[in-house]
Amino acid sequence: MITFLTPLHTCQTRGNNILNLVIASVPDDVKHISVSDPSQSGIITDHSVISFNYKKVVKATLVCNRIVYDYRRGDFHGLRSALQATNLSGLVESDTDININWLQWKDAFMAGVSDFIPTKKIKGKNSPPWINAEIIHRIKKKEAALRKLRSSPSSHHRAKFNELRTVVKQMVKQSRANFYDKLDSDLRHNPKRFWSVFK
Repeated sequence: MITFLTPLHTCQTRGNNILNLVIASVPDDVKHISVSDPSQSGIITDHSVISFNYKKVVKATLVCNRIVYDYRRGDFHGLRSALQATNLSGLVESDTDININWLQWKDAFMAGVSDFIPTKKIKGKNSPPWINAEIIHRIKKKEAALRKLRSSPSSHHRAKFNELRTVVKQMVKQSRANFYDKLDSDLRHNPKRFWSVFK
């Protein structure tokens, strides 16, 4: 064990050498390690391919509601007139700490914005990128069908819910497959996309 990491296999992966490793800080999370011949990997390589299952429970990100400015309903003419009537430059004094000047200027500016730009509450999102508007619409219909089934159980309501549940599963599966197929081609031109998806 090195720096709390445990090597989990000792199989040769290229000739007589062990060049590919599986190491983990929690060995019990890694199961069913196998090493395949390079010809069975489906990719161009002279290294053996290591396959394993990694089991981990990941908590979903908490949904965080936010208050944002609704600029589409803002009165920019009124805001412009109010800012022109406010002596913002007079708030900056040369003999005062720049951080204090900045806070005073920002407070005065944001006070004007708050008077003329309305706000709205938006819900935080933690859904995968392949969940599109059509899928969300179907999910809402499925949830509505489930509420009907719970309030008045019947074979009709159960059949409707089961139908919508099947449709949602198929749509999510297909959308996810399409997303990763497109991602594979996009990464060739924009490798940075990997990190946005990984995040």
